Amino acid sequence: MRNFLRLSLPAFTVLLIGLSCAGNPNFIGGKNYVKQGVWDKAANEFELAIEADPSNAEAYYYLGWARTETGEFQKAAEAFSQCRAMSDEFDEQCDQKAKSHFDNLAAQGQQAKEAGNFKLAAEKFDLALLLLDSNVDAFLYAADIDAQMGNIDEAVAMYERALELEPENPGGLANYALLLDDNGRYLDAIPVYQRYIEVADESHKEAVRGTICILYGKAGDEQRELECYQELGNVIPLLNKAHEAYQAENYDEAVNLYSTVRRVSEPGSEEYFEASYNTMVTYYRMEDFGNAIEIGETLVEEKANDPQVWRLLGNSYSKAKRPQDSLRALKKAEDLSR
Repeated sequence: MRNFLRLSLPAFTVLLIGLSCAGNPNFIGGKNYVKQGVWDKAANEFELAIEADPSNAEAYYYLGWARTETGEFQKAAEAFSQCRAMSDEFDEQCDQKAKSHFDNLAAQGQQAKEAGNFKLAAEKFDLALLLLDSNVDAFLYAADIDAQMGNIDEAVAMYERALELEPENPGGLANYALLLDDNGRYLDAIPVYQRYIEVADESHKEAVRGTICILYGKAGDEQRELECYQELGNVIPLLNKAHEAYQAENYDEAVNLYSTVRRVSEPGSEEYFEASYNTMVTYYRMEDFGNAIEIGETLVEEKANDPQVWRLLGNSYSKAKRPQDSLRALKKAEDLSR
């Protein structure tokens, strides 16, 4: 008799559970509204069903589905989360419904971004991430949109979340480091660039190492900057940055970069002379003829046979109202050019 009772009890319990779901009129009514596509009424019925039976995981699944259809994504996410916490039976269905609406919202967000409507794009991605908060690309898109809107702290949070999910995402690391760099957070950018170096293509690694050296300089840590360039053994990336700044007419930045090359490169090397001459040219462009002359006078002592340096020095003397020195320098340039 004991064996019979022990075997029959689980079957009886299952029967009661089945009757509990089937006998819940709000649950049945909600499913009928789902079939009809009347989503607001379906949601109301499932909420009442849950009040009557808080352990009904399936009702939470249907509630989440209905809330996605009414556009109440925060409530949908909460219902799906509750469903998953109570039972794994409906995980796949929850994921499918969340993913379908996520994809739709993300597509709308991307379209809005491409149209330049960053506010709408941000709203769409925020809603999408309520439904599916494990999509790396969505966080990266959201970070980019926040950055373009000037919401830097929000962009940082989005990048951090994306890199929690995928720590070695090359695009995420590169763009995150660039965001920090562009917004003056140099010391924060350095470790992100260092992480990027570990996953970057070989062709990019040296340029990124050069960028790290530059950031130490921008942060005012001259000792670390010098050590960085000495370890790198190559100032070409820094020279290229200086040339870019000069071409963009960012003369103050160009002077600082050229001066750094002069400080960290080997005296007498080709890089040293190139940086020195270009520093002089930049000062001349800035109409800072005093500094141009100071650099030029040093250069002609170190490289006395370069007519180009003498010519620029002569022009600088002329602009500084030193005609005798100008004539002497220009004659020297002419003699060397013969």
